[in-house]
Formats: sequence, structure tokens, C-alpha cells
Amino acid sequence: MTGGNQINMIMPNETLQLNELLILKSLSLSKTLLMSPMIADPDLKEILLKDAGICESHVKELRGLMEQSTVKGVETINHFTEDGGNET
Repeated sequence: MTGGNQINMIMPNETLQLNELLILKSLSLSKTLLMSPMIADPDLKEILLKDAGICESHVKELRGLMEQSTVKGVETINHFTEDGGNET
């Protein structure tokens, strides 16, 4: 058994899967945040805002995993999802 400080590297195939999940969660978060001001029902609005918090947590966790990827250019993928696709 190795020390507890070992960083697990994410392999290329896992990076692609993570990227797909990250895009899905980012789109879900965007859609939820865009829809919530249009919702009049307080119960539905509460559900949407709770979902937004969960999606935001998932996006942060997925970005952290992407940083462990062995694939070069992952920083570009993370940047793409952070600013809604507007790379600078």
C-alpha cells in the first residue's frame, strides 16, 4: 500500500467520459438557472434551485477530477466549461 498523498491519474478514456459528464452537468446548470426566474410556483422554484446547487457541486467535483487527467489540453476543456464556451 502506498502513502495517502498519492494522486490518481485519470486516463484518456476516463477523461473523455468526464468531459461528457462535465458538459452535461454544465448545460443542466445553465438551463436551470435560466429557467428559474420564469417559474412562478414556489415549490417548483425551490426544486430547481436545489438542483442548481447539486449541479454546481458536481461541476466543481468533475473539474477537480479533470485536473488529474493525463491528457494534455484539459485546462482548455475546464476553461471552456467555466465561461460558457467563450474561450479567450
